[in-house]
Amino acid sequence: MRSLFGAGFVAVLVVAGCVETQAPMTTVAASAQAAPAVSQTDRVRAGANGNRSALRSQLEIEVLDAVMPVVLAQRISRNCGRQFTFLSNKADTYYADLEEQMRDRGYSSQDFEHVVRNLPEAEAQARVISWVQERNVVITDSATWCPAGHAEIAEGTEIANFLRARG
Repeated sequence: MRSLFGAGFVAVLVVAGCVETQAPMTTVAASAQAAPAVSQTDRVRAGANGNRSALRSQLEIEVLDAVMPVVLAQRISRNCGRQFTFLSNKADTYYADLEEQMRDRGYSSQDFEHVVRNLPEAEAQARVISWVQERNVVITDSATWCPAGHAEIAEGTEIANFLRARG
């Protein structure tokens, strides 16, 4: 099965400042502003009428919501490698499950490819900045990422689902 989170997705995240260029990563937890829900009936109707834009605009936010915790966990692990392990197998399973759920809801590979090329960069950046400020992280100071990682684990956040503290 071909992954829907390909090189184009990583490129968008690099531009958004969410990832380093060496490896696929993404960014932060869901924002307080949720996109309006699109019902399954509307999704099917839009697909049947050839109007995929309504579907895709909803999908952009859903994909961004889904990948942010994984990317931040990976970033924490990279900056605090001796203190955390990034659970890459769990992230891979998470992405595979997400892809399956989206397909079950009527999204196609073409929808994902479109979204990957058109993720809302400003929204991604805003989410990263918000998380960095909330956790008092200085992006260029690796030592500030470690307390943030421990806080995520202590609070049992979505980011913590992809991190394991080393004893």
